This record gives sequence, C-alpha cells and structure tokens, in this order.
Amino acid sequence: MAQSAHDTHRCHTQDVIQAWRSMGMEAEKAFPQLFQKPRDADQNSYQSPSGRFLFWYTLEGEHAVPATDASGSGIPDWVEIAAEAADYSWSVFVDEVGFIDPIPLDGVYEFFFRNLGFYGQTSLSSGIPFSIIDATFDWVPGNDVEEDAIGALKVTIAHEFYHAIQFAYNQWSGPSGADAWLEMDAVNAEHFVFPEVSEYLNLFGSTSIFQLPSRSTPSAYDHTTWMLYFTERFGFEFFRDVWQEIAMNPESNFPQAIEQRISEIDGDFHEEMTRLYLWHLASGAWSHPEYGFSQAHRYPTSFKRTQRTSVSNQPYPFWNINPLATNFHAILPAPTDIGEILVALFADQPQIGLGILFYFKDGTVLEQILPPVSSGRIFHASGVFWEDVERVGISVMNRSESATRLYQLLVGAGDGIEQIRYGDVTRDGIASVQDAQKVLSFLVNPSQNTLTFADRFAADVSDNAIISAYDAGLIFRRSSGFMDGFPADLNGTGFGPEASRFQNTTQPPATHAYTNPVLELLPPENPDGDEITVRVQLAGFSEPVLSVELNLLFTSLVMDFEMVSSTNSGFGELLYAAHSNQDNLHVVWTSNQFTEGSIIGTLSFTPKEAGQAFITVADVRINEFEGNITGIGTSFVIENNPAVSVGTPHDLPNELILFPNYPNPFNPETILSFALPNTSAVSLKVFDTNGRMIQVLAEDIYPAGRHDIRFNASNLSSGIYFYRLTTEIGTKMGKMLLVR
Repeated sequence: MAQSAHDTHRCHTQDVIQAWRSMGMEAEKAFPQLFQKPRDADQNSYQSPSGRFLFWYTLEGEHAVPATDASGSGIPDWVEIAAEAADYSWSVFVDEVGFIDPIPLDGVYEFFFRNLGFYGQTSLSSGIPFSIIDATFDWVPGNDVEEDAIGALKVTIAHEFYHAIQFAYNQWSGPSGADAWLEMDAVNAEHFVFPEVSEYLNLFGSTSIFQLPSRSTPSAYDHTTWMLYFTERFGFEFFRDVWQEIAMNPESNFPQAIEQRISEIDGDFHEEMTRLYLWHLASGAWSHPEYGFSQAHRYPTSFKRTQRTSVSNQPYPFWNINPLATNFHAILPAPTDIGEILVALFADQPQIGLGILFYFKDGTVLEQILPPVSSGRIFHASGVFWEDVERVGISVMNRSESATRLYQLLVGAGDGIEQIRYGDVTRDGIASVQDAQKVLSFLVNPSQNTLTFADRFAADVSDNAIISAYDAGLIFRRSSGFMDGFPADLNGTGFGPEASRFQNTTQPPATHAYTNPVLELLPPENPDGDEITVRVQLAGFSEPVLSVELNLLFTSLVMDFEMVSSTNSGFGELLYAAHSNQDNLHVVWTSNQFTEGSIIGTLSFTPKEAGQAFITVADVRINEFEGNITGIGTSFVIENNPAVSVGTPHDLPNELILFPNYPNPFNPETILSFALPNTSAVSLKVFDTNGRMIQVLAEDIYPAGRHDIRFNASNLSSGIYFYRLTTEIGTKMGKMLLVR
C-alpha cells in the first residue's frame, strides 16, 4: 500500500547531518552504514550530458531501476531522465541563481540508485558529498505530473544536490546547519526548480503551520511553507544571499540571516514575519486569489485557536505563543455587530506581532499589519466596519527564537470594547483596598504576585503607562470615598479601553525628577537587640505626596529583613509592602490621602552575626517621579553574635567553636576567633573563592580556651574569602567579606 510522504522521513540526510555535526570526519568510521558508497558487482554507470554527474545503477536484483529503454540508447530511460534532471538542477542553482558549485574541479557528483522506501539521502565520503536516491519511487502518493514516480525522481535529484550546496557553504555546522532548517530549505529549493511537480503538497500533516500554528519553527517537513514564503515574496535569489550571509557569519541561524538580508533590501523583518503567518491563515477555505501563497487554495484550512460566532463580549482571554510560532483567531460577525472594528492587544514583549485580514462581503480582502510598540500594548482602530465584512482572521505572532510570549486579545466595536474595569485588578467587580494592596505586592515582587497584561492596564489608573504605588494610592482613595473617578477613565463609565484611545497615537508622558526631597535613614537606637529598627524619613516635597517607593541595599550577611511598617505620618490610612532578595530590598508605601509634610516608616531587621551593617538607598520614586535624594544611607555595628553563645571568653567550651569574624564586612582588618575544649594542634588558613590559599594565620599547638587572631587584608582586593580551622578535634570553615 502506498504510504504518505508525511508518514516517514522523506530524506534521511537528517541522520547523516546529525552524525556529522557531532563527530565530523570520525563519523564516517563510526557509522559506515550512513557514509559508505553502495557498490554492487553488476553496477553500471552513466555520465550526464554535461559530464558533471555520474549515475550508478543495476538492472537486476533488489536495487534494479526500471529497465525500459524507449530511445534504444542502451541506457534505461529512468537513468537518462535522472541525468537530465541533475544537469537542469545544476544550471538553475549554479548558473542561473548563482549558488556555490559543490562539484570539485575536474570531478563529478555521484548518484546511486537503491531500493530505499524513502526519497533519498546525501552523504559524505572523505568529506565529499554524494547522494543515494530510490530506485523506482513506485510507492509515492502522487503529485502534479502524469507519471508521479518521475516527478518524485526529479524533485529528489534537485533536493539531494541542494544538500551538497548547503554543505559547501557551512559544512552543515553552526546554528544554520541544524537538520530541520536544512530540510525546509531543500524542499523549498526543489519546488523552485521543478514547480510543476508540487511533491511538497504531500508533506502537510496535522502538525503543519496551517493546522498547528502554535508549534515552533523549524519543523521538517511540516514548516516547508515557512521558507516558501520568502521565495514567493522576494525570489529564490533571496536564499542565495541568505547563504552568503551564513558563510560570512557562521554563528548566524536562519532567522538571523533572513533578518539581515531583509534589512539589506530595506525591508522590515517584524512586518515580514507577521505577513508570513497571515499568508498561512489565508489558506484552504480561507484562501483568496488576490492574497497569499500561489497555491493557497490547495493548502489545509488553518486551524483556529478560537472560533467565535460573533464579536466577543467577555473579558480578555489569556493566550501564550511558542517561539517562532503564531495563534490564529477567526471571527464571524453576527448581523447585529455594527460599527468600526477595534482591536486591543496586551502583550508581555514587543516581539509579538499583530496581523489582521478582513474578508469583505464584496469579495475583496484587506491586510493590516501593526508595528510593535515598546509597551507591548496595541489599540488599533481599523477603519473597517463590521457591517461590511464577512469574516475577520487575526494572527498573533511571536518572533522570538527562544522565549514563549503571553498576550491578551479582544476585538469589538465602540463601547463594546470596554471590558476592563479600572482599578479592579482582582477582577471581583469593584475597585477596592484589596486591589490597591495587590498592586503594591506586584510592585515589590512581580514574580510571585503576577498581574496579567489587561490587569496592568486596569492598574494604571493614573493613565501614564507606569504602574506604581501612586496608582495603588488612587485606587485606595477611590475605595475610601475620597475621589469619584480615575484620571484614566476618559468616558466616566469606569471601564476601558475607551474607543477614543484607539485613535490616539500619542506616547505617555515621560517621568521627571521630583525636586528637593530630603531622605534620611536613621540608625537604630539598639543595634544589639533581638530586633533592629531603622526609621525612614522623607520631607521637603515640592508638591503633595501620595506614595513612596524605595529600592535599598543592605548587608544580608549580618541581618535579615523582617517587615516594614509606619510609625508616624502626615498621611491618612496607610498600605505598604516589601520584599527582600539577598542584599536587595524593595519597599512601597501609599495612603488614601495626600500629604505635604514628612513621611516616616520603619524597617525591621533580625541580626544574624556580629559585624558592620550597611543600608543604602539605590533609588526613590515619589508618586510617579524619580526623586533627587540628599541623604543616601546609614551604617552601624552589631556587637553581639546572636547565633553563638559560649559564655565568657575565658569559659572552656564543650566542643570546638569557630566564631564569625568581626567586623564583617571589614576593611582592611578583622578578627578570627576560635575556642578549644582542650589542647590541640591548630591550623588556620585563608582561601579565595577559587580555592587558592592566601595566607596561613596559625600553625601551632594551642591550649584549651578562646583565641583571637588578627587578619590584615590590605594587599587583597574586595570580595569574599573563606577561612578554615583544622584541629585534632575537627575542621570548621567560615566566610568573610572584604569591602574596599
């Protein structure tokens, strides 16, 4: 029974490529079944009319070719047709288009006929390419020529010889040498040489771009049309230039080389990638004679992630897209849908592309491609009206090569597009204090307190494309009854995005400096207690303040952050949040009332070790503006070590103890202390982070008790160092930080 070309590897060159990429020339010895030229005792040979190709065949046995010789030349017609196809392929690839000739000077390119059960394979002998192709092709599922076996023979000759051309450019190495890219490229090449065959139509399975657009490219052979797009758009010479780019930049992959080539012809890669997927959407039942691929009507109808019977009136759905992939959305409007078609897209990165196809009732089609925006937020007024269209197709594309992207999409008309309630980030139907607190939590720790992209629009109630504690403050004020609406609510309905936003192309206002604030961090009154409290005071504001955000650095080696609170304020009620990560601390305060006085808060820490502690302000934001600060930090000494208790220095411990060095961090001296329960040989050495010994501090017999040894690091650079105490009782290690 004939098998679909999609049910098996069409070309086993993939196996050769993978072996060659992993082992190079050694692969020829390790995998002789892949790299040896097939030889039979009764083999015949035929040289093509050009003299460039040599075909090896047999007329009997398992690998026999069809023996018909209608011309009476003594050579089977099958072999003569193959030779003519090879000469023609060379003339197109090398003579017409200008690819590198892979045939060695004064050499020939060899083809071997074998009973394979698949199309063919290009291999290497001593690093020189040759090809093996099926002897009969009597199993192919069919194509566009009368004798489908001859059609398959011709395209396979072109396909396998093109693999040799690829090898001439990059030896199948680097990112562009990945077998999936090379197979997509070779199928595209065979179709260019023999377009009348259209053998590639057999390759469209359930995982093609048409029916599974969310699958990442490359995928051989399902994504052949990904390459074919560029040939139909720019001509096959485009790939000659792409391969020249790869030869000059071996670390380039196909998308990068294609992007470079598009820029050289003054094109826009983002636009072309968006259009590429729109062409795939416009296939099968959605094809149009004036748009897309030349054979789009023969392609599968695109798989729709969403099939709506009318314009959606639900809040924004949430979607994800794999790298180099797309999602298709199809909308079939109801007779009651009227007005201008509006499209809102919220995305996590500007690498997402939005393309729209409008299918009009008069039989025409219109393409619209939206440029990326840095905010990842697109409001598009199409200028097209629902009452004029029969259907709308939307492609949302991810041109990132490695990262999955997320987005939310809504299509509507007029007020029907307003599906987001301002301030309602919890989506419980009301803007409340819980929403304000969620915004604060998102600001200090977005990885654990996520907001979807539409929720971020809901949070930006100040309407300047910045989500801040100030927005949380406005939501807090609204929920407390101190204000009626939000600045972002242009229509006063409480919902957005308003239709007017789709006509407004102005950028959000830039942030500016908040003038003359004074920031002070007051050192703790009792740094040796169980809790260390540092007061934060800001004053000297140039205008009323609703919120403050601080990014601080602190010495996590000697203390842990516990909490933030407010002990006094010119504010009304307060909300606050904080999050620490190693030495970084992000703190936010907001109120439901403005103040022109001072703001005082408290940071609480728990001591871990004795040593020097630092708290430094990295930046401050007051309301939604960066502040110019005049006070920048504080430092203090934690005298006691809360983690170790061994009595007085003269008490004898019951076990070996290595104390944390003090001070820590230090510059340039610190004290290393240890206590012995009995007399012992002692070795105390200092090492860097690479394990190199820096200095021997002690190498002697020490009596029982506590011993303090001074370490001077004046000749060392800043960084982390380790000290190791070795005794007859045991070994212990410590860590210290030198800060210049």
